Amino acid sequence: MELPDGAPILNNVEGLVRACLDNGRDPLKYLAARKSRWNKSVMIVNDISCGLVPMDAEDRAYREAVGRTTIYLATEALAVVRVFAGIGKRLK
Repeated sequence: MELPDGAPILNNVEGLVRACLDNGRDPLKYLAARKSRWNKSVMIVNDISCGLVPMDAEDRAYREAVGRTTIYLATEALAVVRVFAGIGKRLK
């Protein structure tokens, strides 16, 4: 799959989710309100949904918010590629 020419690459989307939560913002509403700024971007999100569920309620809320944000971005995306062990698999 080719990247669009000049498409900005936004890495660490999960960090954006954390920043939103730390500042009392809903990450989904934050991204939806700024869709025109990122809708032609390549977005990279690290999967934090694997492993043990955090004991701390705040960390569980963060993990849930990253998952919901990833689902939102996937529904809006033209293509979704999951990379595991350096191998990309197109999901959408």
